Amino acid sequence: MLHIDDGVQSLKKVIYGADSSGKTALIKSAYKKFYNNGYFPVYISGAQISDVTLEKLKHLIIKQFSAQYDELDGRFDQIDFTKIVLLVDDLHKFKYTTGKPALIHNLAKLFEYIIICGDELMQFDSFTDSHNRIVDPFELFDRYLLTEFGPKLRNDMIIKWYRLGKEYLDNGEKNEFLRAVDIASENISSIIGKNLIPAYPIYILSILQAMETGQQESTQNNLHAYYYEMLIKSYLKKSLSDPEDLGFYLGLCKEYCYFLFSEKIRFQPVEFEGFKKFLAHHEEKYSLGKLNPVTVFDVLVKGRIFKPSKERSISVTYKYIYYFFVAKYFSDNIDDAHVKELIDRMAERMYRDEYSNIILFLTHQSKNPYIIEKLLEKAKLIFSEDDMALLEDDVNFINDLQSTLPELVYQNIDVDEARDEDLLEQEALDKIEREFETNRKEDVDYDLNEDVNSINTLALLTKAMRTISIIGLITKKNWGEIVGKDKLRLAEETFGLGLRTLGHHFKMVKNSELDIVDHVKSLIHKRFIREKLNKLDIQNITKNFIFTLCATSTFGVLKNIINSIGSEKLSKTFQELIERYPNNSYKLAKLGIELAHFDGFPYQQLEQLKIQNEKNPLAFATIQNLVVDYLHMYDVAIERKQQICALLNIKIQEQRAIGSTSLVKKTS
Repeated sequence: MLHIDDGVQSLKKVIYGADSSGKTALIKSAYKKFYNNGYFPVYISGAQISDVTLEKLKHLIIKQFSAQYDELDGRFDQIDFTKIVLLVDDLHKFKYTTGKPALIHNLAKLFEYIIICGDELMQFDSFTDSHNRIVDPFELFDRYLLTEFGPKLRNDMIIKWYRLGKEYLDNGEKNEFLRAVDIASENISSIIGKNLIPAYPIYILSILQAMETGQQESTQNNLHAYYYEMLIKSYLKKSLSDPEDLGFYLGLCKEYCYFLFSEKIRFQPVEFEGFKKFLAHHEEKYSLGKLNPVTVFDVLVKGRIFKPSKERSISVTYKYIYYFFVAKYFSDNIDDAHVKELIDRMAERMYRDEYSNIILFLTHQSKNPYIIEKLLEKAKLIFSEDDMALLEDDVNFINDLQSTLPELVYQNIDVDEARDEDLLEQEALDKIEREFETNRKEDVDYDLNEDVNSINTLALLTKAMRTISIIGLITKKNWGEIVGKDKLRLAEETFGLGLRTLGHHFKMVKNSELDIVDHVKSLIHKRFIREKLNKLDIQNITKNFIFTLCATSTFGVLKNIINSIGSEKLSKTFQELIERYPNNSYKLAKLGIELAHFDGFPYQQLEQLKIQNEKNPLAFATIQNLVVDYLHMYDVAIERKQQICALLNIKIQEQRAIGSTSLVKKTS
């Protein structure tokens, strides 16, 4: 994108991007590249431009050229102008916005090669000429927008990080390397969360750095708390003239975010007058001297804690800041009866993004037993009337749909290629989810008094999945600090809630089997209207559909348990859990954890499970899916693959193509 091909006489580009999206890093990288290719790049900032006339602009650029090329002793006029590349950074900081069309026009008169960077709002600037006609100052420019990194680019950056200083991997090192990448990817994904932090390179790199330094410096807080606090403090410190003021601003942010929470303002802008009133209240509560609202406002904006909106309003810059400080308030006041009541109510309403995130951030910052007890108490109430799915006699009605053990086809491709395809699938899903979130009308009409007994099934499932994730995360992040009996209780509920959720799904399928059959038959008649399908054909297709639906749900729920609590450091806890619950579903979840998170391959355990489930098609299909998932994600010798696949009736196919149902577009 930022290069000049031979024979190209003009290059004009404008790059839009949010704060910290990498605009400056990109333009400085281009500076180095152009310089190494024999050009003379000249870097200026929009804040340095005070006059748009040709003469003044040329004077400014000559001045910057002289400063950047002191070895040429100011011989600007002797330089071939066709070799000069003008790089304008932060054009949005140009103070005289109305003069921007004239500025761009005159820069284009002076130089053929221009690259301009500005914030994402700059692309919405509107200008008119003296005849009130719309003017586009960037009409002759190619335009680009820097977007957040999706799963694929994040993974590529993680791999490059871990490959620093390690050009080659020995045969035995690859799986160890891949597991390290997976752990980092899991941490980064959970920290970024659902738009908590923008997934720009600078944040991803800082998380990777925090993973290294945090392991050494943070003994009481886990990585998440360490990173969020580090990020907040690092930006705040840069905006302070007196470092001793840091404590004041951290306390102020905590109180202000709790104010936003209690008043149900959340992420909505607050007018400056409203902020001044809050500040006056804060002065009184903390017995402070008179505070200058403008000074405080400017510090918080420069520190990227809050962002200014139109007409001097203020709102939280990123969601993680709001959740961090609200959780900090609860953590600091957790012995207060009112705070305990709020935590109780939030734990019961985890289907709400706001409440589940505050609880999540609270678990990062506090190990108070009350939080864990409340989570366990509320978890036990979810699908409490449903039996756990044991994947034994309870699924006979599903197994009756499949007369033989399923045969699965494993596409034998390179692990790196399989991982890339999986990441591209995630990328496509991530894009769909972001578009959905962008277009979704945000529900702000809710509070901690809403009736939890009237929520729909989707909200209940969301509540279950989020509770599983948080309880599992608490268990594996604090594996060395929680006593054994409490770890077992946490693991018990992580597994139990997941399996009750699956049991609820099976009950719905069983109770609605006739309706599902009728619906599938209707779809078959519409799709195959020109084909002659007899009654037996339709019956078989319907049975396969219901069986596949249940198999997919089983795999999905077990993977949620596996991803939430999976850690080799909890191996003894898992063994104790199996001794207490020697059921098929528990054994399969444990198998999945060992495949995804333990070193080595549990072949002996796999043999035993195969024998135990030869007459249980649903459980057998789940074992197959867990193993194929492992084979796609980790490096396994071909002889070992053949042995594993032969054991589980999995057919190995060497040639493959992306399936027709894939979200990844095929390329020729």
